[in-house]
Amino acid sequence: MIKVLFVCLGNICRSPLAEGIFKDLLEKNNLSDQISCDSAGTLNYHVGSVPDHRSRKVALNHGFELRHKGRQLQIADFEDFDYILGMDNSNMSNIKLLEKNCKNPKAKLFLMRDFDVESSPKEVADPYSKTEKEFEECYQILKRCSKNLLEFLKK
Repeated sequence: MIKVLFVCLGNICRSPLAEGIFKDLLEKNNLSDQISCDSAGTLNYHVGSVPDHRSRKVALNHGFELRHKGRQLQIADFEDFDYILGMDNSNMSNIKLLEKNCKNPKAKLFLMRDFDVESSPKEVADPYSKTEKEFEECYQILKRCSKNLLEFLKK
């Protein structure tokens, strides 16, 4: 089983939305028995919290529900997951700092937008302090990246 972890700062906006999008794609492509995913935050701000109401609303508008509870990225994640995808450069810096504490990391690290052929910025902007419009834009970016990520994993 290939295991993918999506990571943002607090694990209530971007990464749980990416997880939900990717799970939806896996189900629609009958790949849930071959690929799994989860999400986490680099900080512990929202451990145990449900995703932001705007992320949940965007997900419902697109036909799926976010059931994730916030959690913090752990050293063990570098051994458990095959791929860890950060949403922005700050997340990636924090991910790489934690990875240094792992004795046997197997996870390959990517920025989420490494899988976006349309990206000029290489980051998925944090919509937390923005409006529902920015959450929808975040969804569109994450969906595009997720489709390309899935194609990459299928190869």
